[in-house]
Amino acid sequence: MRITFSPKPLIFLFAICLASTSLLAQLGIGTQQIDPSAMLEVYSDTSGVLFPRMTAAQRDAEGLLLMCTDCNDSALYVFFQGSWSPLNYVNTNSTLGGGMILDTNNNMYTYHDSINLGYNLSTNQRNLALGTNVLNLAYNGFDNIGIGHSVMPIQTYESIDNIIIGNNAGPQDTSSGYLIGISQNTVLGNHAMSTHRRWSQNVAIGYAALKGANTTALATLLGNVAVGAYAGENAASNNNTFIGSEAGNTTTTAKNVHLGYR
Repeated sequence: MRITFSPKPLIFLFAICLASTSLLAQLGIGTQQIDPSAMLEVYSDTSGVLFPRMTAAQRDAEGLLLMCTDCNDSALYVFFQGSWSPLNYVNTNSTLGGGMILDTNNNMYTYHDSINLGYNLSTNQRNLALGTNVLNLAYNGFDNIGIGHSVMPIQTYESIDNIIIGNNAGPQDTSSGYLIGISQNTVLGNHAMSTHRRWSQNVAIGYAALKGANTTALATLLGNVAVGAYAGENAASNNNTFIGSEAGNTTTTAKNVHLGYR
């Protein structure tokens, strides 16, 4: 008796196994040229991707991505660390929070009414933080703009209406506890206004401008204007005007006007 086997079933089975193996590695829909970095690639020049549409009550899985049909802004949402946030920065009055942020360590954060790009950034409302270690310890602070590296990284409470641009700008000492009420300051320059003081209503423009005297005193310094490198570098009082490179850089008293070099 001779027994013969048709090769067609074996070829079909081999093809199924090969396809299954390929599916476990990468999946292409509408394309066979899958990008090496993609687990799934969808290609079409006539249609889009329709995400699952669910109500808020139906959503609870960590990492779930969907379009919410009964949320205030009907946006694409992702569930991350116990809360929902839209992938696009849209309606900030939504009960589901503000925008979704991806930092340089690929960590995802949600902030309310803030725009943040970088690493170790503000977690408060209505702040713009760009760079590294920017406004990251400011509690209950809002309407601040921080751009650079190590911009006011200290622990502050109720820091409001500050514009600080520059590396190591704004109070820097992270070991001396809270500073309260740093507000309405305009700072532009590396190391400007960087001493651990309570600053209010000051203008510092230039390298180390209005840096402030090195002291443990926490009295509020207000109403000072310093324009120029090292201008008002050792300021320790109020209502001074320093204009020029190193203008009044040894002055520690109040109500002085210094114009020109030193």
